[in-house]
Amino acid sequence: MKKILLLVFLVSSLFLFGQITGIDINHYPVIKFYFTADATIAEISENGKAVDYSLSKSSKGFVSDLDLVFLIDQSGSMRNYITQLDAMIEDLTNVYSERSVNVRYALITFTDYINKLHRFTSDPGIFLDQVGSIIPFGGGDDNENSLQAIHEALNLDFDSRARKIICLITNAPPHTSKNSSYTSQTITSISNKLNGEGIELVLCVPEHEDFKELASSIEGSIYNIFALDGLVNATEYLKQTFFETYYVEYRTPFIDFNREHIIMVKTFSGNEYTGKYISPEWDNTSPIINSISCIPPVMYLGESVSIEIEASDKDGDALSYSWKLNGKLLENSSSSLRLSPESTGSYEVICAVSDGKTYSIGKTGFKVEKEDEPVIIEKEVEVEKVVNGSTTEISDVELESLEKSLNIKATVSLNLGNKVALGTSEIDGGRIIMVEDNEIEWSVCPGKSTVYWPRKNFRVDFIASGDVDNDNEHEIIAVLNHVPWFPAMIVSLSVEGNIEGTYYHPGHINNVFVQDTNNDGIEEIIFTAINSHLEQTSIFGVLDGRKIFGQAKPYNGYEVGKAQELLYKEIKELGKINNMKFSEEEVILTDSDGQSIAFSMDW
Repeated sequence: MKKILLLVFLVSSLFLFGQITGIDINHYPVIKFYFTADATIAEISENGKAVDYSLSKSSKGFVSDLDLVFLIDQSGSMRNYITQLDAMIEDLTNVYSERSVNVRYALITFTDYINKLHRFTSDPGIFLDQVGSIIPFGGGDDNENSLQAIHEALNLDFDSRARKIICLITNAPPHTSKNSSYTSQTITSISNKLNGEGIELVLCVPEHEDFKELASSIEGSIYNIFALDGLVNATEYLKQTFFETYYVEYRTPFIDFNREHIIMVKTFSGNEYTGKYISPEWDNTSPIINSISCIPPVMYLGESVSIEIEASDKDGDALSYSWKLNGKLLENSSSSLRLSPESTGSYEVICAVSDGKTYSIGKTGFKVEKEDEPVIIEKEVEVEKVVNGSTTEISDVELESLEKSLNIKATVSLNLGNKVALGTSEIDGGRIIMVEDNEIEWSVCPGKSTVYWPRKNFRVDFIASGDVDNDNEHEIIAVLNHVPWFPAMIVSLSVEGNIEGTYYHPGHINNVFVQDTNNDGIEEIIFTAINSHLEQTSIFGVLDGRKIFGQAKPYNGYEVGKAQELLYKEIKELGKINNMKFSEEEVILTDSDGQSIAFSMDW
């Protein structure tokens, strides 16, 4: 059922004020609206037929409770207007207080971005302090992000019983998805969000076509901010709106769909005021697929996979399920299934969810691999705690001798005093190996478990060491990059070979350092990378060693949540970063073309 709302008011006299606002059809065929006038109601009719109606309070009228949201442009060019607004808004709150109006105030300030969002407060003193703290700044371009501000306001916790008003004040045209990348909102999307919500929009804005279209689409009130009395008229409108306000409720005598209905209110003064609404469209909605999960997404031959789909239907229709595996229909009609494939390969799973009239499709997939023979070598020895581990590589002669005695080929090495940490290539499974006295103490292959496909062919490209989790023991920090595809990971291991954390990244990691950059006594993990899912953008990242988990944005991996990086900065000005230089207050990054960029270390 699609709900459409149109708000129209007609002032029948130049000297008498009246309007119908906030027509609410969310509970159709019950109709609710606010009526404000200088006289009391004599009769209400719809399409010429008188209706029985009720008022929330006595027939003398009442002042309704109000949720009032101000959206104020904070750009530098608004300085003079904001100075005027301080006094005007204080006067407005005083008027409401004198008339005992129960008001909740909210405030959103914006420029190209949303700067501050103050949620509803019933304390006018707190609200006035918020308004008084607005400091104009920035600017320089023509447009500001007013549509995004309206979108944010619509997400506030409005009281369903209150009169609801959003007042936008700006001297700039709006950013839209058509003219900038600052917002995904359009005039149409905002109009659609406002329709049917019973929220009145008051605009004090420039005479711009976008604002005219917005006001026209929902019959909002619009004032020219550049007029001498523009701001005054807007605030006076907010005051006079509440001289005599009735909250009216009645049941329509004409139950239909997608038809125009005219509401007329007659007052004892003899004036007539009209508003209109469009009855809802009756339209079957397709089932909504809320989620489809496949656990695990990668498995070994002989294991089972569980697949579950969650769906709902706005019309309350019963749902049925039909499954296909690689195009073959399965004998299963429930919302979940469990499979044990008998061969390796990639599998596509499709579920059609039907309400008996239409259907929606959910898709997922999984991969079955043959498990490799274990290559982990362990030696039962007492492991000494690594203290003050060096981050230097061993000499070529020592490495060659070690590789020969152990029959391996190392890609990277790290001297840890009486131990040596080695990394191997994708040919050897991308293992991290700890060696003591020319013997393998332990060997771990982290690349067997990753949120990205494929899982094999990881190469250990970097190894570092440091106490990253503040436990007074050094951890081994290894970087594994896939060959030849994009997945990568940073793995933290204890000196005993236990994996203590894994950070997944959708693009190769170019370098990693362990260093206390913010002087808090705990070493951070600093890395540079390329994000293949963000158009090959260069990345500078900082991880807290106590929170090495999750995946980097845009979070396209399977079954792993979002990482909590201390910093994940997109460096679009540079190519592949191959050098980092730290000073006391800033870091300088340099790419392969010699270009550099510096920024403060404020993580």
